[in-house]
Amino acid sequence: MQVRYLCGWNRSTVPEQRCRIVMATNPPITADGYWIIPMFAPWLDITFPNPAKEGDLRWVVTDPDGRDMWVDGEHDVKTWNGKDYHPISRTFIHGELSDNPYLINTDYSKRLDQLPEPMRSAYRDGNFMAAREDTVNQAIPTAWVLEAQNRWRPQVPEGIPMCSMGVDCSGGGKDPMIIARRFDGWFDEMHETAAKDIPKDRIGRYCTGIVVSVRRQEAKVIIDMGGGYGGSMYEILKENNIDPIPHKGAEKSTARTSDRNLGFYNKRSQVIWQFREALDPNQDGGSPIALPRDPELLADLTAPTFEIGTRGIQVETKEKVVDRLGRSTDKGDAVCMAWSGGDRRLYQGRLQGRSGGGRKPEVMTKKTQRGQKRRKR
Repeated sequence: MQVRYLCGWNRSTVPEQRCRIVMATNPPITADGYWIIPMFAPWLDITFPNPAKEGDLRWVVTDPDGRDMWVDGEHDVKTWNGKDYHPISRTFIHGELSDNPYLINTDYSKRLDQLPEPMRSAYRDGNFMAAREDTVNQAIPTAWVLEAQNRWRPQVPEGIPMCSMGVDCSGGGKDPMIIARRFDGWFDEMHETAAKDIPKDRIGRYCTGIVVSVRRQEAKVIIDMGGGYGGSMYEILKENNIDPIPHKGAEKSTARTSDRNLGFYNKRSQVIWQFREALDPNQDGGSPIALPRDPELLADLTAPTFEIGTRGIQVETKEKVVDRLGRSTDKGDAVCMAWSGGDRRLYQGRLQGRSGGGRKPEVMTKKTQRGQKRRKR
């Protein structure tokens, strides 16, 4: 927010005078600095569909929700609510110590050689991709999320139904509504509805319609009730014979870690830690999780820290994470909620040592329930 604010003051009273901003920075080494990746996505985001070369000019418009939209050129003007928004240009130039005429002939290079990786590559070579370093007591390791994103393919696994949906609701403010759709261990791309598109006079009914429209195979619906925004959606779904699962992060948890050694301070700590356990590549058969290659999702999942208290594992509050990142961690929260409910047959099979997994997930429709009762009789 500080950078965006200062950019707004870059102007001149002299007609045709060129104004620009130079941001000279080291690569970010923690999730707190990941905001710079989407801000220069064509150069830094490895998932960007149309990557740019160093020094290329790319044009961008910031939409009413504060999100950057990369457009086709200087004259690609966008219109929202009857007002035109004109793009500005950005570029990115990678720098190394050898580019610095003041420091190249000093012993500064020796000093940088003494730094541990990835700080050494970040500060000496300007390597943005190698600069990611986990913070102390980070709840979910960055490497585990990156491995899950590398496993991801855009096609839904054949024969695997939608098992659950994690819904991070919008209260009609600035934050969008995010839906994470899970097919056993494979997660679809985040379904996002901008806050400006949600009618404020019928938020619950409108958002319920979106949930129903993207739901498949009677998947479980897990709704975040923490901010009170999901209450009306929860009631409307129940009225329409859909039994959602309410998620209240502040609630007390009676669950324990997979090794049974530790409990959890609250429900939020439980679902985040259990998703960490699912991402662990050292478990039998490896991790079954495949996540879309979304830089915001990466930042959301790797931002929270944890500590051990008298009641067990306590993950950092969402409010503190939001203060650090400058935005809400909606995507990461939706993914963790989606993992917390619904069928997980293949994952359970791996936990039991069957590397190929157990039976495929089977969604419990009324028809399958009647069939099970007949078999029991």
